[in-house]
Amino acid sequence: MKTSINLAKRIAPLAIFAIAILISTNSYSQFSRKYIKMYQNAVYLTWDEEFVDALPIWNKIDSLNPDNPNVHFYIGVCLMNTGEKLKALPYLEEASKSTEIEYNGDYKESFAPFQVYYYLGHAYEVGGAFEYAIQNYEKFSDFAIEHDKKQYKKAVKKIADCNSARQYLVTSAGN
Repeated sequence: MKTSINLAKRIAPLAIFAIAILISTNSYSQFSRKYIKMYQNAVYLTWDEEFVDALPIWNKIDSLNPDNPNVHFYIGVCLMNTGEKLKALPYLEEASKSTEIEYNGDYKESFAPFQVYYYLGHAYEVGGAFEYAIQNYEKFSDFAIEHDKKQYKKAVKKIADCNSARQYLVTSAGN
């Protein structure tokens, strides 16, 4: 009996070590070579403005890595640029819940870039939700003023456009 207790004491640490390796291997395998290649291809197509070709790849990536704000951002961008702007809204809303200024954009990224607020503002603007559009353009402009002056000016113009459209609706409703 004493031998089996000693054997159990020796095996227990090995079993724990083996389980730890299996768990870490399983979480690492989330990013297989195939996944990484698919991700890189989708990014390339997106930034090459091949949105129609990129969208099904992003959808596949989303099925493999669900609830990832970075992937939702890219799906939203593709939908915005393929005439499906209102379909982009839930993806961009979800992505905007987890943003990062220090965004690196690689396949391990679990945050959306701050630019999501610009796209979300645009999606709201297209849908006629000017208040929400302005709120998101303002969030984006707060970021852009320090990081990208050209994009900041673009956001300020979009805010002015939304205010004008909102004012037009108010005055035309009164007539």
